[in-house]
Amino acid sequence: MHVLPIRQACAEPFEAFEECLRQNEASTGKCAEQVRRFLQCAERVPPPRSPAAVQTQPLPAS
Repeated sequence: MHVLPIRQACAEPFEAFEECLRQNEASTGKCAEQVRRFLQCAERVPPPRSPAAVQTQPLPAS
């Protein structure tokens, strides 16, 4: 999972969701719209490149 890119790209909708939860501790169902916006944003964040796709360079011999 790629949490850091999502945290960076979707900070605003996530903060709105957190604020909603703070204001509606007893009835979190009121935050459905904020959850939807955050998840919609998170789905648009591209996954990180797999380690197999990254070409590595051998270390120089010492």
